[in-house]
Amino acid sequence: MLKSANRTKLIHVREKGVPKVEFDEGPFTKRELRLLSELATRFEGELTRPLVSFTHDELGPWSKIWDNGRGKNARIPYSLAIPDEQPDREEILASAAEFESIAAADAQRH
Repeated sequence: MLKSANRTKLIHVREKGVPKVEFDEGPFTKRELRLLSELATRFEGELTRPLVSFTHDELGPWSKIWDNGRGKNARIPYSLAIPDEQPDREEILASAAEFESIAAADAQRH
């Protein structure tokens, strides 16, 4: 950072993440892959600010969980992440609950 008189000049360095391993679609559903693709297309070439604004919307799921830092690193439940008007909301929530049950049972085995 360079300082002069009453001004501060910020020097931004744009970095590009380079994957160390090839992407594995296996853990993702078709819907999740579609959403990832849509987000990648929407924010391709953007700096951080538009993506942070999108993901940290004041009325969005992240904001509800964050709760002024009390929810730091907490998971966002699907019930908050899926809009009420989503046509297949109940099916998504049922699938998420089934997945959570399987993951919990698997964690207990290990």
